[in-house]
Amino acid sequence: MICPKCGTKQEDEKLECTHCGVIFAKLTQEDFAPSIYRPGTPTISDKSAKRPISMIVIILLLLVFIGYYMHNKLEQKRIDNIGPVAEQPIQESTDAATVQRPGFEIQPVARYKIRAKVLSIERYRSGRWSEFSPLDFALGWGPMSDNAITGKLNISQGNRWYHYSWKDTPPIDPALIVRNSANTHLVPADDNIKSSLFKVRKGEIVRLEGYLINVKDSDGGSWRSSLTREDSGANSCELMWVTGVVIE
Repeated sequence: MICPKCGTKQEDEKLECTHCGVIFAKLTQEDFAPSIYRPGTPTISDKSAKRPISMIVIILLLLVFIGYYMHNKLEQKRIDNIGPVAEQPIQESTDAATVQRPGFEIQPVARYKIRAKVLSIERYRSGRWSEFSPLDFALGWGPMSDNAITGKLNISQGNRWYHYSWKDTPPIDPALIVRNSANTHLVPADDNIKSSLFKVRKGEIVRLEGYLINVKDSDGGSWRSSLTREDSGANSCELMWVTGVVIE
């Protein structure tokens, strides 16, 4: 006879194991069956070894899930608690000199500062102009920074455009949407600015400082910034040379 707990062979029939002391009369028939994991090894041994490992894995997975869920809930609550941005973008005249970049000539046409809520972010990865301007921010201020309003709009970006739509009736006059939001093509002044821009997330309040610019490339192409917040449609986007970034 072999003890199903410790595996010690018994010299004769006894009431308890000579090695571990387990009382055989208290064991069930199942305890004497061979393990399905290691043939020839008693079942009790296998169960006691594998059960704690399985429970640890389940507990760890549960903790990871709970942590991820709570992080997302707190992040969404933080974003929802951000109030409207009252101030309008500031645009001033400038006499800044032309800036040369390999393959591009950059002409500042206005000094520009904006504090706004990020309604959407679109990243561009292919094509020459994507290297020059890798990001577009759809920015909102005034009523277009209010969650009660933007929550009723479907907002998206693509192909350097900013789109919005609504069901049934618009939450505010569409003219106010035009005057209080903008799709802004971002041109980072250096790698540090570029890194900061990539850290911005949808729903955050961001302060951007720099210049609205017109650009020519060495192949004869050009890109011009809008200089008013009243326009919409083609050529209505701001093309911004970003020299400062603050995420609130």
